[in-house]
Amino acid sequence: MPLSLTESPSTAEIPYEQIRDQAQNGDVLICSGAGLFSSMIQQATDSIWSHVGFILRLEEIDRVMLLESIEPIGVRTIRLSKYLTGYDEKRKKPYKGGLAIIRHSQFGDLVDHSKLKQLANMRLSVLATPMIKTR
Repeated sequence: MPLSLTESPSTAEIPYEQIRDQAQNGDVLICSGAGLFSSMIQQATDSIWSHVGFILRLEEIDRVMLLESIEPIGVRTIRLSKYLTGYDEKRKKPYKGGLAIIRHSQFGDLVDHSKLKQLANMRLSVLATPMIKTR
């Protein structure tokens, strides 16, 4: 099913525990934010989606992580659960906006898992590298 640029998927909310069990390396979290910066991205791209992240399962330590790039930090990794339980540090509230996890229907057949590991290692190597250099 193609992803719409103008409306959120119509599937019902799925509890995090179920999402956690189903999330796979290479899945993409897409976000339809409700904040000012999200609104600017949505207007510029003519899409409801304003942010994406890459899911990385770390089975050895029983974690499902999200690799994302945010202003002004750059690339960071956080627990996927943080989006649903405590994205807003001060108020301990979930992400303000819509979320969906997407996967190409043939991803498992198409991906070279050694290349996926290389991609994850490359992303991890630039964690917290600022996107904009300061003076």
